[in-house]
Amino acid sequence: MTLMSTKIIRDNQEGFFAHLRLNRSSIAMCHGVFDLLHPGHIEHLVAASQLADYLVVSISSDEFVNKGPGRPVFDLETRMRSIGQLECVDYVIVSSSETAIANLEKVKPDYYVKGIEYADPTNDISGNIQAEIECIHRIGGKIHYTKGFTDSSSRLINRFLAKHSPDLDKWLADLRMEYKFDDLKSFVDQIENLRVAVVGEIIIDRYTFCSPLAKSSKHPILAFQELGTSTFPGGILAIVDNVSEMVEEVTFFSHQSELDLLGKNNFLNKRIKSEIFLKSDRPDIVKHRYLDFSTGARLFEKYIFDPKPLESIELDEYLNALTKKLESFDVVIVADYGHGFLTEQAIRVLSDLQNPKLCVNTQANAGNRGFNTIQKYPRASLICLNGQELQLELRDSAPDYLKVVPMYMNAKKATHAVLTLGAEGLLVFGDSGAVEKIPALSEKTVDRVGAGDAVLAISSLYATIGAPLKIIGLMASIAASFEIGQLGHSKPLPKRDLLKSLKALLAS
Repeated sequence: MTLMSTKIIRDNQEGFFAHLRLNRSSIAMCHGVFDLLHPGHIEHLVAASQLADYLVVSISSDEFVNKGPGRPVFDLETRMRSIGQLECVDYVIVSSSETAIANLEKVKPDYYVKGIEYADPTNDISGNIQAEIECIHRIGGKIHYTKGFTDSSSRLINRFLAKHSPDLDKWLADLRMEYKFDDLKSFVDQIENLRVAVVGEIIIDRYTFCSPLAKSSKHPILAFQELGTSTFPGGILAIVDNVSEMVEEVTFFSHQSELDLLGKNNFLNKRIKSEIFLKSDRPDIVKHRYLDFSTGARLFEKYIFDPKPLESIELDEYLNALTKKLESFDVVIVADYGHGFLTEQAIRVLSDLQNPKLCVNTQANAGNRGFNTIQKYPRASLICLNGQELQLELRDSAPDYLKVVPMYMNAKKATHAVLTLGAEGLLVFGDSGAVEKIPALSEKTVDRVGAGDAVLAISSLYATIGAPLKIIGLMASIAASFEIGQLGHSKPLPKRDLLKSLKALLAS
């Protein structure tokens, strides 16, 4: 066992540090990501070690780094080993939460040590520092700020270690020349008071992991063992969830659904309102995907849904409510998955709206066999399109998007359009003929489900306030990168994590 490995405390942490305190030993604790160990970190840790008999360093696990696409550059074990090699560090522990609070309560240090840049808690984007200060005071310790050389891991990573394509490097360099962090934060703040409605179908996404056994002895098929199933909010619920992190309140209009499957009381929080649920005997729309446990590859997918359009008796109350209530919103986001809820009559009502911005995406999927296209909508303020779906609609494998998309915008009287191109990034179009190409921000893909919904949700908000095309595309791309980095819609993109991503990307 190496000296470094004895510094990493993984088990019975509370008991271990309680034993240290029995000998009246004093403890200082530092906490951070330490993605790139630099002179500022070392000076900070040395200064912290001089305050007490022992220095404990708490390191954020990969899941809670939340500094945008491609971060952390170094995984948790590498970061722990690097910190553990320092002579001034006595013990290293993992932080498996968004704050240091759980580790402060385990270690109960005499000093919680932060850099001088954290001396004003109001400058903390995450909002965690104030809670950590209250925690260290509650357990009888003190907060201490080190002075001296400071630097930014994000700045150094962006300059020397970022593994980006040349196109993305150039695009980010131009972005840093044009905008400062406070400029981008001002756009984030502007959307907070928007009144947002989301219309469309609720989808329940299920994922079952399987392990292959062998070929069946009686049939020419491969047998699998089920290992576990997870259920996530899909369809407009994923859109509503992401929007609710960015604005004060969002209301969704949809059909009746068994939200209890998702923890209804947790999902319908103070920011999310459900205005209408149509009562019918239609089954919930469930999309169930079976994945190989070892590789994550999809083996099979099944749909549970009724594809027939709603009958007129079901529509009356629904259409009347749409007509009366949607005019009071600033923006109406329509996600049309083509499963019968958004009928011709409903589309007409939505297209006739005068006051709110109308932002629309029509999705092609196995359940609508390519018949669900943006052509159904006579008007929209923003249209969100997928490159492959547009190819299918045009019956053209290589359309000139720079010509085709403005034609669609003109036909719909749209002021904005967003075209998603997968690994190639996305294009954002304005009504003056301007277009902005945003390279993909992330090369890591866990699950593509929901990426288009995230783009629709976030681009709609920034288009509504008239943000520049580059800003619309940047915010949407960050949201998409976050979404594809998780299985299903496991969680929304918090506003604080969006801000942390922006700050990390702009560091130079």
